[in-house]
Amino acid sequence: MHKRWKVAAVMGCLWAASLMYGEVLSYWVPVVACPWPSLASSASGVGDGSTDVIRIAVIADPQLTDRTSYNQKPGSLALRLTQFYSDIYMRRAFRSSVLGKKPDQIIFLGDLLDGGPILAPEDWQESLKRYEHIFDQSEGGVEPGRQKPSIPVYTLPGNHDLGYEAMESANTEAVERYRRVFGPLEHNVTIGGVEFVFVDAQALDGSGGIATRSWNFVKQKAIEKNNHVRVLVTHMPLFRPDDTPCGRDRASPVINQRMNYQPYQPFHITYQNYVTEKSSSKLLNNLKPVMVLSGHDHDQCFILHKSKQGYVPEHTLGTFSWQQGNHFPSFMLLTVSSNASKGASREDVVASRLCWLPVQIAIYIWYGVLLVITLLALMLWPSQGIAVNWFVEQTKSVAAELFKSQKVKLKDEDVEWEMIWDAEGGMHLLNKGPKVVPPLVESTGTPPKRGNVARRAGHDLSMDSVVKMPTVSSPMSQSPSTFMRRVRIRTIPFSAKVFQTLSPVVVLATLNFSFYVLLLMKDWGPL
Repeated sequence: MHKRWKVAAVMGCLWAASLMYGEVLSYWVPVVACPWPSLASSASGVGDGSTDVIRIAVIADPQLTDRTSYNQKPGSLALRLTQFYSDIYMRRAFRSSVLGKKPDQIIFLGDLLDGGPILAPEDWQESLKRYEHIFDQSEGGVEPGRQKPSIPVYTLPGNHDLGYEAMESANTEAVERYRRVFGPLEHNVTIGGVEFVFVDAQALDGSGGIATRSWNFVKQKAIEKNNHVRVLVTHMPLFRPDDTPCGRDRASPVINQRMNYQPYQPFHITYQNYVTEKSSSKLLNNLKPVMVLSGHDHDQCFILHKSKQGYVPEHTLGTFSWQQGNHFPSFMLLTVSSNASKGASREDVVASRLCWLPVQIAIYIWYGVLLVITLLALMLWPSQGIAVNWFVEQTKSVAAELFKSQKVKLKDEDVEWEMIWDAEGGMHLLNKGPKVVPPLVESTGTPPKRGNVARRAGHDLSMDSVVKMPTVSSPMSQSPSTFMRRVRIRTIPFSAKVFQTLSPVVVLATLNFSFYVLLLMKDWGPL
């Protein structure tokens, strides 16, 4: 028992370390392992408080899980658990990984909610409240010494926020509530020496007034006098030929172009993976960006687009959530020059780096493996030593018993046996010696006496002549009380081992679960 509690103490320390890493420390790994990228002209100024650069964190597709995500029943326990574990992952990732990098600005690339255009007003408000709670900056979001109350945030809509051009035209209420909370659908903002142009890409390939509005914004920016380099920000990626490689950071197979239309409405798009080739060329030629940022794909992709100005890199970011089809969530860090001129090279103006978030599914798998290891260690190690040695000894014991049984079976034909029962209810065979063939009965009809009593009294009753039955072929050959006694005797060691293991398991489960809940509540906070 003493040794079993020592094993329990070791496993408890391992559980505490695993929970601490999986629930807290893993979210701080990007802060250390993913430094801010350096500009070619001012690499030494990054990270040391220099005012020559501005640091921007970019997040794509948080896409908060709701009742439209997996067709779960509204208000069900399954839906609430799914939402909770999706939300707390992103809250931890934002507060530790993103805010831990102390960015100056934050950009969201759309799909903030999942069922944005179809949720009822009360459901949409509930999702908005969750969004604000996840990406809250009230604690730890303000660097000491700064004069601003919070980090500026810029967003643009995704297809899960407003839908495509046809839905956006028909659902003006969804558009207005998005505008009231998040701002205009198309806009631009100048950060340092870079102008970020946000375009509602879902409307570009439509045929109605929404598409006209989006293209008018692009044309206005094209003719506008601009002294800064531009970065195009769009939710949907620009066109890429089918099976175009996405680089080493891709976690899933490449997705090719797909466009769905409303029945009998050939120009009313209901879904598409990329902007069309024609619209992509118009965007690049009119805005002349040095870089493109996009989301929508939920996985990482890096490609180069050919334009009149040369090759333009596009970074498609993976989802920020671990429940949106990508087990390797990520975000991006941008470093931009604070005073670059329009004629400066891209490397001197903007630099990017992809940062990985914790692989949540791997953490949960480790918890399951650790549970199995804990149970096996508590049951086997204290009494049997290392499990491998125990299995070897058990195998040898079984082999010896089988060999012994075989020898007894071969001698059965040459000797006589008598079944006797001991005080504990065990059955034994008494070796009566070699078989004696009785002589033929004489004509008198009186058989000769065998003298069994005298022979039995003089027989050697040593342990060699008493063989314990290795097995009993049938319980019916024993009395009911004897059989139950044997079953009870054989099950006592196993029951005792289970009972002895149960106590440390209960203690470990209570302590670890309490510690786990404490970590959850510490990060969750009031909603």
